[in-house]
Formats: sequence, structure tokens, C-alpha cells
Amino acid sequence: MVAAKFGLGEISKEQAAKLIELAKKVEKAPEGSPKNAATEDLLAYRAKLKGNDLGETALSVYYANILSGYKTHEKNLVSTFFQSMGELGTEMVKEPKAIPYLVSGYLNGVFRRGLVEARHTLATGRSPIHIRKIETPAALERKQFWGGKLNPGNWFKYVTRLMVAEDVLSFQGLKEARARQLARRIAGQEGFNTWSKKGWNRANEILFHTKEKWVEADVQATSEGLTGTSHRRRIYELMESNRPVEMTEDAYGFAAKGTFNHLSEGTLGAVTNAIAGGLDAVSIGGFKPGRIIVPFTRIITNVVNNSLDYTPVGYIRAARGVRGFKTFEDNQITKGTFKELSREERQ
Repeated sequence: MVAAKFGLGEISKEQAAKLIELAKKVEKAPEGSPKNAATEDLLAYRAKLKGNDLGETALSVYYANILSGYKTHEKNLVSTFFQSMGELGTEMVKEPKAIPYLVSGYLNGVFRRGLVEARHTLATGRSPIHIRKIETPAALERKQFWGGKLNPGNWFKYVTRLMVAEDVLSFQGLKEARARQLARRIAGQEGFNTWSKKGWNRANEILFHTKEKWVEADVQATSEGLTGTSHRRRIYELMESNRPVEMTEDAYGFAAKGTFNHLSEGTLGAVTNAIAGGLDAVSIGGFKPGRIIVPFTRIITNVVNNSLDYTPVGYIRAARGVRGFKTFEDNQITKGTFKELSREERQ
């Protein structure tokens, strides 16, 4: 019964008991990163019971090798930084009064929560950035080669972890910058002069970025048995969870777009999904030959898509108010690539 519920074949009583134990941990875990971590542990164990495909592991090792050069990480950091500056610069032009909030938010996000989250990602392989819902950890996060730390095979996972940690820095910076921009708008609508101390303090209250909220979050994080980096991460998360849902979702989307960590949209997104589906269709024990030729599709598409927004294509998109065509939603391959643009996105 347990095996069928988790989509597995025949398993032992011990394995079934372990699945139930992990499922209960997910159920009891506090909302946020603790529940996400528990869910990833459950998904990882389920994948382990299914068996790690040799082909999938080999392909992951191949990816790690082509991404391991220092120039790759240098380019990733530099390109993400300049993309972030472009996003912030655009907002500054559109809303000059928000410049102090955007700047302070970005710096605060990078050097406070960003560094904490990046360190956590390097240590655990877990990221605060989720393209879709919580997913099964990557093959190299689940695979333990013999020899432990003495086996270089167990070091490959740190290549991907470092790439993600680099994105996390800019992601947290952009997310906090956007949140502060939105908080300033609310404070302004309430009649506050947002360039005054009272206006600044009101924006912080809207963000729940106050000493009182820090103390409350500190107490809860401590009660959950957390220490060190995990404790500080949880404090930031708890404080952020008090913010309006619309604000957190908007800020998350802004940061995801600014670091190319989102699902591909529009016609290019539809084409990318079709290509990715074709590449993944040929699988030999988890090894996908097509991925050697074209290893990354989503990120390339997002880079091109975002660049097109600053060309005549961007004017066409703004005039239409959408990316892609509504008929995309009727096809399983292209479903999710059609997007209606908000008024602000069209500006």
C-alpha cells in the first residue's frame, strides 16, 4: 500500500517504515524552509528506492566537468551582476523616488541574507530559488560514491552548488530591493513623505523589518532547535513571511527574472519546451545523448527573451500585453508559456 502510494515497486518493511517516517516529518515541519527541506529529503529517499540511473549520474558528472572552470563562474557572477544592475536601473528610471530603497534593499539583500543563503546552499545543496515546486534533489546530491570525501567523485556536486550560490546572491539582492520599492509605494499611498525618517520607518514596518520582529523571529527559530547559519536563515525567513503575499510573490518574480531563474515564456519558451522534450525523449538508462550537444535550454532562452524586451520586439509585446499566444495553453508541450503582462511590465 505504501509502495503504491509513492509510485514504487516492491519495497521492504524497513523501507516502507522509513517513507512513513519522512512523510510524517514533512507533515509536522513548520512552514517555509523546514518543510521544504523535509520534502526534499522524502523525494530524495523515494528516488533512491527507484534507483539512481547510471546514465543520469554520468550526464551530471559531464555537466560538472564543463562548468568547473573558474572562467565559467566568473562569467556567471559578472553577467548576473550586470543583469541585476539593468533591472534596478530600469526601475530607477521609472520611479526615481524609489532609488534609496532600491539601493539599500539590494545591498541589504546581497550582504545579509544573500551571503547567509549562499553559504547554506554551498553546505547543503539546498537553494531558496525554485523554478517549479519543490523538486527531487539532483543526481549528484543523491549519489554517494565510495571513499567519502577522499573520492573526487563526491566533489562534483559542489560545482553546481557554487553556480547556484552565485545566483542566490543576486537573487536575494533583487528580491529585497523590489520588496522595499513596493513598501515605499504603500507608505507613500498612506500619505508619508518617503524621503523622511518617518516615511523610511513606515516602510520598514510594512516590511516587518524592525527590532521587535527580529526578536520574535529569533525566539521562534531558537524554539525550533536551530543554530548557526540555519538559525539566522530562519530569522530572515520568518520576518519575510509576515509581509503581504502580493509583495512577496512580486518580489520573488522580479528576482527570478533578474537572475534568469524562471520558466521560459512566450514563443521562444514554447520552442524551447519542444526542443527540450525532443532532447529528453532519447534516454538510455537515464543518459540523454542530446543533452551533450545542447545541455542548457531554459537559461539561454531566458537570456534572449529578456534581451528582446529592449528591442522593437519589446514594443510589440507591450502593445499586445502578452508573451506568446493563448493557444499555447491547449498543448501539453507549450502549456505555461503564455503570459499576460501586468501594466507595470508593459511600461
